[in-house]
Amino acid sequence: MGRTLEQIMESLPEERRKKIEAGAQELLALHELREAAELTQVDLAKLVGLSQSAVSQLEKKGDARVSTLSKYVQAIGGQLELVVKMPNGATVSLRSLKNEENDELKSAS
Repeated sequence: MGRTLEQIMESLPEERRKKIEAGAQELLALHELREAAELTQVDLAKLVGLSQSAVSQLEKKGDARVSTLSKYVQAIGGQLELVVKMPNGATVSLRSLKNEENDELKSAS
């Protein structure tokens, strides 16, 4: 039988454990964000244009298209940002190419 998460954490150096624990505190599940916004799955589904079951699946599996996740976050009053952390420590914010293309088309009209 494999080791438990607790056993793995105990085997790590203290500094590494602290970093992992600090990072875990910053993470929230999608359903926690929705609940903090005081919305039910049905409420959110109506705002996003999905079925309640689709919202439930999104919250359970967490594997979604960026556009769907963006709509979900916007429906609870937030804004989705994608940040890439490079091996050298640099961070880069990604912009949606689709939005840039749409903006360019609008300005060209």
